[in-house]
Amino acid sequence: MKRFAFSCLCLAYTLAGCVGSQTATSAPTLTNSPDVVTSSLTQRVTMLPTWTPRPTSIPKATLTPRYTSLPLISPTSARTPSIPAFLGPPLKITDELLLDRPTYSQLARPVNLVTLHYDPTVWSLTTFYPTSYMGYSLNHKSIYDCRLEPSVGKGVEGSQVEHYRRTMGSTTFEVTRVGQSGVLTFANYCMGEGQDYTCYQVSPGVDHAACTQAAEAVLATFKLIPNPFIDAQASSPNHWQCQDQAGTSGLCQISYSVPLNALAFTADGQAWAAGDDGILYHRLGSNWSEDTSPATHPLYDLSFSNPSDGWAVGAGAQVLHWDGTSWSEVLPFHGPGEGPGGSTQTLYSVDAYSTKDAWMVGGMKGIDGKSVPYALHWDGKDLIEQNTFPPCNCSLNAVLSLDKDSVFAVGGSDLGAIAFHWDGSTWSQTLLPGADRLYTLNLATDGTLWSAGIEVARDQSDTRGVLFLWDGITWVRIALPPLTGGVYSLAVSPQGQITMGGDFTALRTGLTWQPILTDITGYGWITDIETDPQGDIWALTRSGNLFRLVIKP
Repeated sequence: MKRFAFSCLCLAYTLAGCVGSQTATSAPTLTNSPDVVTSSLTQRVTMLPTWTPRPTSIPKATLTPRYTSLPLISPTSARTPSIPAFLGPPLKITDELLLDRPTYSQLARPVNLVTLHYDPTVWSLTTFYPTSYMGYSLNHKSIYDCRLEPSVGKGVEGSQVEHYRRTMGSTTFEVTRVGQSGVLTFANYCMGEGQDYTCYQVSPGVDHAACTQAAEAVLATFKLIPNPFIDAQASSPNHWQCQDQAGTSGLCQISYSVPLNALAFTADGQAWAAGDDGILYHRLGSNWSEDTSPATHPLYDLSFSNPSDGWAVGAGAQVLHWDGTSWSEVLPFHGPGEGPGGSTQTLYSVDAYSTKDAWMVGGMKGIDGKSVPYALHWDGKDLIEQNTFPPCNCSLNAVLSLDKDSVFAVGGSDLGAIAFHWDGSTWSQTLLPGADRLYTLNLATDGTLWSAGIEVARDQSDTRGVLFLWDGITWVRIALPPLTGGVYSLAVSPQGQITMGGDFTALRTGLTWQPILTDITGYGWITDIETDPQGDIWALTRSGNLFRLVIKP
């Protein structure tokens, strides 16, 4: 399940030759909900590469916004839902990894990274600014104001200061305890030298003894590890393979002139891609070809319940339906200001759970500049607008249906990232601190639910990806490597490996992060990641390339 919301879909992208390095250029501009984009004047090129990726899997929901009404369309044929009907009992996650740069490093890409193990049932991961960069801190969940934060300070004049060395785990720390009137104010724990010099500060909160004990248990796991994203060409065993059917490296282009936004697979191995100008590409058999599309404006997402029942959504809240033979327009494109009250509507994501159950979400931006969620539900007969969301200035970027009484949707608001859940009668909402927008949802085969997006620095000078895991009760934030840019799509393999793509691309195995190299450079960014029926993972780029993930032991 993927997604992203781009404010500007007109991008000049470069196609380059075979270079074995990871790159992702030009991140899309961030907005709550992009304005409708007019169709491109770029002439479509009809030449298509003759290559055949191996069949792909049951599609995942994508993002696209649009308008409401009650169309009459009655697709037939049912399928057995590929998504479990429930997530199961709450997860008990007791070990996670905080991965960050050394606090005194002045390098944009530090040679080494700091790692700390912590228990997410005890600590919550939050954003902290030691200097100008975004770091991670830990807040104790049961001891008020107990915090473990990266630090660049060593003491306070006029306070009682105590210095000593202490070995915890495999690291000897320089400890500076600062207090007033015999009460601990904070303690700094420093180690390393040069660009690796790192300090963490313990703020003891209301129980300094218990807080210090808990924080030192985390600090005892401290390690410096080589940054896997430095000199990745020589070290990473993973890469996005770009090949045609003949095995020629560097030839994996689906679209040569029109940017692409969404990828989907059907259970029988067919593949679909959608993009700007309403373009739709179809792989049936061994070749990709352009299919007839009723749309002329950007399409942002695709989803199929079976090979004869599919949906596409996009700019102007346009909705298309696939009946196994052709695409038809269910809801027409509405230009800027043509929605209710002069609003502009967009649909960014669709999830087709069955022929009688499909969800579409996006946003509706009013003339006052504020947005509200825009969602449609297909019940087998009509598309019905969902207008019972809790009040918010927000829009939605991704939707995932677990069953008819459990639907998740995520997006962004003026207060940060936001998640909604439908229980069959009511929408509830949750704000996710530490993120500005969420663009994608993915349900793993083990029932775990993941979401990812972007965090913007408070001075707007930087961005980084964010990752969350739903534990059955709440969203748990997971630390990512210090890489610039957002995550617009992700996939989880049956083995539990997490593949992320967007402005950068990375692979998580267990608690370890590794880079993913690419056969070509200059591909723009990854817009969608999907898994085919054989379990292979594919990434679609904005510039029209289709990569297959190769992981070497």
